[in-house]
Amino acid sequence: MGASELFTGERFIPGAGDDKLGIEHYQRYLGVREMVRGKVVLDAACGEGYGSDLIASTAKQVTGLDIDGETIARARETYKERKNLRFLQGSIESIPLGNASVDAVVSFETIEHVPEAVQHSFLNEISRILRPGGFLIMSTPNKKIYSDLYHYKNEFHIREFYKEEFLAFLGQKFQHVKLYDQAFRVVSMMDSGDEGEGRCHIMCPALRGSATESIISQWHRM
Repeated sequence: MGASELFTGERFIPGAGDDKLGIEHYQRYLGVREMVRGKVVLDAACGEGYGSDLIASTAKQVTGLDIDGETIARARETYKERKNLRFLQGSIESIPLGNASVDAVVSFETIEHVPEAVQHSFLNEISRILRPGGFLIMSTPNKKIYSDLYHYKNEFHIREFYKEEFLAFLGQKFQHVKLYDQAFRVVSMMDSGDEGEGRCHIMCPALRGSATESIISQWHRM
């Protein structure tokens, strides 16, 4: 089955969907490769495994976890040459890893797809498997911008977060939380090519588009 047949709109599949969707998803993983360099990482709800493979290029060991068995089977076959990468079938409610077994957890566009009770179970599991000094990198749509501003309803999202809600949610387990925004911007630049004075940069206003809050949290035992 090809990518277009597999794509339902619920999760990103390389080779399916529009370019904007692909850029958003790849940028998140490419943006954190240096952060996880040399670390043991869990990619929670890894989907087709493309992101797990990207961060495995710098990480010591990566485990991709997804609840769907067919998806995991495809990922195992596609990325079988990557020796420091493995894929497990399992739920974010009960992660099949030991206590204090990973340095970092990556979870992109996952938490909004599950009910509130599962969200809290997932957060508990993350804190259980992280080593002291480990960190979480998580993204989720900003409900105020993604949904409210454009009166949009994503049929696959069960519970989205406002920024303040997300901070409070993560604050239950994390002492230090830093927020970043991800959004499309259209840039027009005029550049003389000179390094010194005389360089001219003109930037166009941002176009309308969804924004994503990317969360980087440093975990300490509480």
